[in-house]
Amino acid sequence: MDPSSQEPPLTAPYLSRTHIRRAVHGIIRRVVLQRLAQHGDDTRTTNNGSQRLTKAQRKRVIQQSHLLEDIIYRRACSIEEYQNLSTLEQRVFNAGRAVYITSQ
Repeated sequence: MDPSSQEPPLTAPYLSRTHIRRAVHGIIRRVVLQRLAQHGDDTRTTNNGSQRLTKAQRKRVIQQSHLLEDIIYRRACSIEEYQNLSTLEQRVFNAGRAVYITSQ
């Protein structure tokens, strides 16, 4: 794996907001992918039995993770609250629920 593509740790004091937002976005994208797999959405199965996303699903995951990250960023009172990983999954769930409710 390319070392430059790895996410920086969120506890480093020298990180800029952009670095923190990129790292949180990567985590949110993983959460969205996990939920997609849990719901059993239609995915392509490769020869070795692993599942791959279709092009439309990849596009949807990217859009959803960007939207959720932006909502979480705007709702946070401070950068410390925003980068708190212990509450991130719950905040992703709450932001997703808010998006779903407003889309109804």
